[in-house]
Amino acid sequence: MDCLRYKKGKGFVLETIQEPELSPGGLLLKIEACSISDLDLKTLLHTEVVKEGTIPGTYFSGMVTAISEEEAVYSVGDRLAVCVEGTPAGSSGGMAQYVLLSREVLDSGHIAKIPDNVSFNEAAVADVASAVYKCQEQHDFGPGKKVLIIGCGPAGCMHTQIGKLRGVDSIIQTDCLPARLEMARPFRADLLVDSSSESLSEIVAVETEGRGVDITVITSPDAQVMDTVLPLMAPKGKIVIFSRFESPDAQLDLSIIQKKELSLCGTDGYERRHLEAVLRLAGRRKISLKWLVTKECDLHGVEQALEEIRCGKQLKVVLHP
Repeated sequence: MDCLRYKKGKGFVLETIQEPELSPGGLLLKIEACSISDLDLKTLLHTEVVKEGTIPGTYFSGMVTAISEEEAVYSVGDRLAVCVEGTPAGSSGGMAQYVLLSREVLDSGHIAKIPDNVSFNEAAVADVASAVYKCQEQHDFGPGKKVLIIGCGPAGCMHTQIGKLRGVDSIIQTDCLPARLEMARPFRADLLVDSSSESLSEIVAVETEGRGVDITVITSPDAQVMDTVLPLMAPKGKIVIFSRFESPDAQLDLSIIQKKELSLCGTDGYERRHLEAVLRLAGRRKISLKWLVTKECDLHGVEQALEEIRCGKQLKVVLHP
């Protein structure tokens, strides 16, 4: 099979290797789509901590082609969405034509059957929507809330779409990259703000009649945005840190937090039930995951895809091994 695999001194190279063999309690999945996640981006660009032979790809979808006698949950022909981040996956990632899902991965990974009317592409990008779904459930997004979303990347766009589904009153979404703002338009925020040329504080003041927003979600990796956000909050508002900051250092005016009685919260990851819920919503056409996929390519196109992601030209890139 063809795959991307780490070779010391060469980085990730395209290779042809033998298909993995079944292990007791495991199954073999033919990969149909593998998205490039933030973790994959870091893995592909910073190879000093990568083990020899590693195949990247933490979020993917495919069809079961073989099962061991001990595996009773899934059947040949099942279509699965899979997240193996944080599992004992060894060298088995989704940037290959086939992947072995061991008993350990099946027990601990986030894996769900894909509804018939949800595509492999959609299932491969359901991870970010699952994390957003969990975040909004955790922090009570809903009617009566005015929400500010910092960032128009995949997470920011899904926050807009799922926030609309949960009935929030209004959503302001902002970014400093015009290309990202354009890609965010299908997700239908009430206001899209170009922070490089527009005054976010003035727009928030007008939209909220001077009160401020009830919830701000930080999907930007720049911790310095925290200093900008604090004055935009309504009394007893909540700031939710969704993204992992590249540098966690930030200057905060603690007097604003104290005076307005603000809450500063975090969120991380999701559970299998959140993935299942998102796939059900996509199957019922309550949300659209296909809008996240802005580029498709094979394994030969990975380097160009990485550069376009880094430059903010793509939301999600899906690979077809």
